[in-house]
Amino acid sequence: MTINELIDSEIPVLTATQTVQNAIKVFTNSDLSILPICEVGHYVGLIKKEDLKGLSGSTEIPKELRWCKSKYAKPQDNILEVLRIGQQYQLEIIPLVDSGLKYLGSVRMESCFQYLI
Repeated sequence: MTINELIDSEIPVLTATQTVQNAIKVFTNSDLSILPICEVGHYVGLIKKEDLKGLSGSTEIPKELRWCKSKYAKPQDNILEVLRIGQQYQLEIIPLVDSGLKYLGSVRMESCFQYLI
């Protein structure tokens, strides 16, 4: 099995131009506390739900809130590498990108653990 077989298509993706209000709605409809942000199909980082609190709803998601820009897995990575990244950075999802940083989807840490079990 390759790691891209564990991609969860139910994980929403935020865009860099979404408003804070819209991003909060997406988080509300999700069971996750972090979500990936993409710009023109390319991964640009993760954002935490808690970081959006207190921001003006009509403004775009501030760039300075994006984190873990360099924390992602690639399709050829094995599941242990994905788990290492998730544990090291305390992530509940791991973005999966190709060599050009094109966003392929995200994998839940829980799914990786279930696969190993």
